Amino acid sequence: MEFGFDIPNMHHGLGLEAYVGGSNIKRLAIGPETFDRLTARAEDIGFHTLWIADHILFPDSSSVAHPLNYRSNTGRDDDPGAEGTKVRSGDPIYEALSLLGFLGGRTSRCRLGIGILVIPYRNPVLMAKMLATIDVLTGGRVTVGAGVGWLKESFDAVGADYEHRGAVTDEFIDAMRTLWTSDAPVIEGTHFSLPTGMRFLPKPIQQPIPILIGGSSPRALRRAAARGDGWIAPYQSLDQFISNRGRVLALVEGNGRDPSKFKFVNQVRFQVLDEDGPPTDDCIGKPERVAQLIRAFAEAGVDHLQLKPAPGPSTDSMIEQADRFADQIVPLIGDLWQPAPLPRAREYQP
Repeated sequence: MEFGFDIPNMHHGLGLEAYVGGSNIKRLAIGPETFDRLTARAEDIGFHTLWIADHILFPDSSSVAHPLNYRSNTGRDDDPGAEGTKVRSGDPIYEALSLLGFLGGRTSRCRLGIGILVIPYRNPVLMAKMLATIDVLTGGRVTVGAGVGWLKESFDAVGADYEHRGAVTDEFIDAMRTLWTSDAPVIEGTHFSLPTGMRFLPKPIQQPIPILIGGSSPRALRRAAARGDGWIAPYQSLDQFISNRGRVLALVEGNGRDPSKFKFVNQVRFQVLDEDGPPTDDCIGKPERVAQLIRAFAEAGVDHLQLKPAPGPSTDSMIEQADRFADQIVPLIGDLWQPAPLPRAREYQP
C-alpha cells in the first residue's frame, strides 16, 4: 500500500466537525509556513504523495447542496449538515497549480497530487501546459485527480460552464492527453477545439501524466472506469468503498481495460489521539485503532490511502500528526509501509 499526506491549501471540504475538537477550530494554519515545514517533514518521513485540493473562491452561501451533504448555507430542507459544516468563505484558498509548482521545488522524493482538480475551471491548453511544465521540472512526479466540481457560484465567477460540466470535463481530459502525447495534436469537440497547426512542447516526462477520477456518484464511477487511470474515493466508509470498488472494477472490465493497471485511492480524515474518537471509518483515534482501520482498507483493495489531518489550528499540530504516524502507526503496520524511494540524480538534456 502507498500512503499520501495532505498539505492543506484550503479547509477540508467544509467538514471540520468530523475531527475531534474540529468544531472548535477557529484558526486554520493554511499558508506559507505550513507549506514549507509540513512538506519538508512529510518528505523526510517518506510519504509517497503529497496532496493538495482545488477551489478558487467560496461564496458566503451556495444555491446548491454539497455532494457529501455538508451544509452549503442554502437554507433548504435537503441541505442536512450541522452548523459546523457551513461554507467558511472567510478562510484562505491557495490556487492549486501555482502551489504544486512550489511543492515541486521544495521536494525531490514525493509525488505531487491534486485531489481533486476541478477540470472545467481552467482552459485545457493552459492547464495542460502548467501540468506538463511542473512534470518536467519535478522529474515526472505529477498526479492529477480530476473532477467536475459542484459549487455553482465558483463556476459563475470564473466564467465556466456549470450546466455542461460533466461533458466539459470529459473533453478537457481527452484534450490534455492529446496535447501531452501527440506531435501534431488535433482536437475537435463540442466544448473545445484546437486550431490546426499548433505544437505543444515540451511534453511531460510521464506519457501521459496519470489522471485519476474523483467522486462517488454513478457518473463519476463511470467516468473513472472509462477515462481514469484510477479512482479517488472521497471519504468512503469501508462498506461504501468495497461496494463502489466492485462497481468500478466491473465497469473497467466491461470497457475492455486491464484492471491490474487501475489504481484505487481512498481519502480519509486522519487524527492520532490518546483516546479513541467517534465510531466511524475515519482514521481517528488511538494508534491501535488507526492501524486497524488502515489494515482494513488495505484488505478492501485500497492501493493508496490519502491521509488528511485537520488543517489547524497550527502548523505544529499538523507536524505532530505526521510525527505520530511515523512514530506510532508505522511500527504497527510495518508489513504495509514501504517509504517512497530516495531520488536518483537527474540528468538534464539541452
